[in-house]
Amino acid sequence: MKFFGAAESKLSILMYHRVGKPEFGERSLYVSEDNFERQVDYLLRRYRVLSFENAVELLARGNQLGRDSVVLTFDDGYRDNYEKAFPILKKRGCPATIFAATEPLESGQALWPTTLYYWCAATKALEIRLRVDGSDGAPPVLPLTTTKQRRRAFYAIKSLLIHRPSRDREVLMREIAESLGFDANDDPFHKASMLTWDQLQEMSAAGIGIGGHTMTHPSLPALSSEECARELTQSKELIERKLNRPVTLFAYPFGGRDDFDPKLEAMVKDAGYKAACSALRGVNRPGANRFALRRIYVRNEPLPVFALRLLSAAWRSE
Repeated sequence: MKFFGAAESKLSILMYHRVGKPEFGERSLYVSEDNFERQVDYLLRRYRVLSFENAVELLARGNQLGRDSVVLTFDDGYRDNYEKAFPILKKRGCPATIFAATEPLESGQALWPTTLYYWCAATKALEIRLRVDGSDGAPPVLPLTTTKQRRRAFYAIKSLLIHRPSRDREVLMREIAESLGFDANDDPFHKASMLTWDQLQEMSAAGIGIGGHTMTHPSLPALSSEECARELTQSKELIERKLNRPVTLFAYPFGGRDDFDPKLEAMVKDAGYKAACSALRGVNRPGANRFALRRIYVRNEPLPVFALRLLSAAWRSE
């Protein structure tokens, strides 16, 4: 299978978010329990599944990584990581790393995109008028009559908010909540959608790696240097204090091409992290930039499609 790059030393980092049945949340973030279990069993049969910490060390040593090495990662810190994914991983002794934002751990509040999705899906409003500059690409009026329109409105508003400074985004979220008939201070999920510290501590004690993902899950380039440093260091220090172990791995919130740059990579390194993940697609070979590691986004799909996705990611990265 050398045509697909399988014979060469490489590391595939899988990117998960949620495991379970989609309720009020982005469907693309979910993998069903059955599919996740099949994927884990397949990976343990076919690949060398490593802890992220071990993989980073081996990646730095070049050809010691070996071929067909895989790491499992979960972004954001959703409670179903503990309730659905953790039992499957624990039963099989399969390593994984969770990148958890700390503000939801402290407050219990859902991340803003999750709340926004709920508002768009559950509102009784038939349209939303956005009091924002139209040059950002979002139309001033978004219809909300059909499910498809509501989903389209969510993605339009999300794309508009992602790269705004946190304070601006909070103001706009309050205006959106009022327009859609919700209280911006209420958590529609009753503080049950995100991990708790006790759950994170239990998983950490069982060998699940815990990485940094900032405090508030912003797109870091939208912040000042001082705000970026605070997001990076305070979240790291809090997790280390709560878990009583070092935090050396990081994942950029959102992780797209506009969500990190060489300046931020240097800041992540200066904050004490040893490696950082993006959401850019691909595999990682010896000599890869440890602060811009690529991942493979996992979808809720049949096992043959999942297997082909891993092979094609290696091939496309040639």
